[in-house]
Amino acid sequence: KGQRNGGRVILGYWFDDYGQLGIEGEYFGLGKIDSHFIDGGDGTSPIVGRPYIDLTPGSPNLGLPAVEDVSFPGIMGTVAVDAESELKSGGIRLRRNLCCVGGCGPDCGDCVGCGSPVGCGSSILDEPFFPMFAHGSRHVDFIAGVRWMQLDENLRITEDLETTDQTTTFLLNDNFATSNEFFGGELGFIWEWRSRRWSLDVLSKLGLGNTRQRVSISGSTIRDLGTMDVTTKEGGLLTQTSNIGNYDRNVFAVIPELGVTLGYDITERLRFNVGYSFIYWSRVVRPGDQIDLDLNEEYLDFPTDPGYTPPGAPARPQFAFRDSDFWVQGLTLGFLYQY
Repeated sequence: KGQRNGGRVILGYWFDDYGQLGIEGEYFGLGKIDSHFIDGGDGTSPIVGRPYIDLTPGSPNLGLPAVEDVSFPGIMGTVAVDAESELKSGGIRLRRNLCCVGGCGPDCGDCVGCGSPVGCGSSILDEPFFPMFAHGSRHVDFIAGVRWMQLDENLRITEDLETTDQTTTFLLNDNFATSNEFFGGELGFIWEWRSRRWSLDVLSKLGLGNTRQRVSISGSTIRDLGTMDVTTKEGGLLTQTSNIGNYDRNVFAVIPELGVTLGYDITERLRFNVGYSFIYWSRVVRPGDQIDLDLNEEYLDFPTDPGYTPPGAPARPQFAFRDSDFWVQGLTLGFLYQY
């Protein structure tokens, strides 16, 4: 969650002089959002640790919450959490006018049957509940096209630790990266009202298609014993050889979008717009959902240590796809230029 800036560009072209058939291309992107958190201590105060569930065979705390110390008597250091998120989308669509009422061109089309089935004719909008829309012109357009959308996110956890006697240091990294790429078709409607300098547009559309979900998990631990004895192993705390790797799959997803835009014509060709839009994505993978808090502490051992034995069962943490939904809403300010 968070606020971010972004931009949207829409270019369109009508194939006729009366707005009966046209084509539109769209691209929007939300600026990358970065979040940073850090905490730690000198080994006395405060006490800081990273939680997990202990699944070490034979442990007296088997199945119970446990903590890896970051700041505790005997060890001092910091833990930092960095998160990144970026959303972008593009599409191209055909736009076909279904009806126009009031103020339309002479070749705009026959308005017979326009009111009841579509909702732009006098049979609906001339009712007292919509008195303001009884004036001016009203249009309903059908849109059909393709859409692409991508959500990239990353979560990185870094521990920088040192024993209080300053003989040993540890640098741990856990990294969880996710990418979601949607490609599919979309259908929808655009309802427009124009009266003098004012305009109101209402957009509703639905995208149906495939989302390619990708998850990348990596981690490492660097130990320095202070005597030129530096050792690196794969895996931090919640990233181990049991779940490190790259994973991907395809899932079906839907992306509905709703939008309302109020416009004011500054000149004959230039219009100022203010609006609201809401986009929902039914299935995405996000970094935090891919973290398994179950840990077999045998995976924390260094393979180069004397007497090392490979970890046994259970192989935890482990990876399993866990998806959730995603939504974004925003207020828009912009200009429309017609030529």
